[in-house]
Amino acid sequence: MIYSTKNKIAYEIDGEIMYLDPNSAEGKALQRIENLDIDDHDQFTILIEEGQTVNIIEGLQRLKKRGYPIEIPNSDF
Repeated sequence: MIYSTKNKIAYEIDGEIMYLDPNSAEGKALQRIENLDIDDHDQFTILIEEGQTVNIIEGLQRLKKRGYPIEIPNSDF
């Protein structure tokens, strides 16, 4: 469970409370988890299994839509 205090983030695990600086990597990660939108798949890293088909063009289109300078190749390959 995560609790926010004025200057620290209290994080409880197995009954032990740890206080984290909100600007530390761990503190920032916990803040991102609190604000996570599970319906927004752009917020997740997706793992694929060996042999699974990947649509590279679709992925490039999503990156371009998000503002990355992507050049989408001819899909005749």
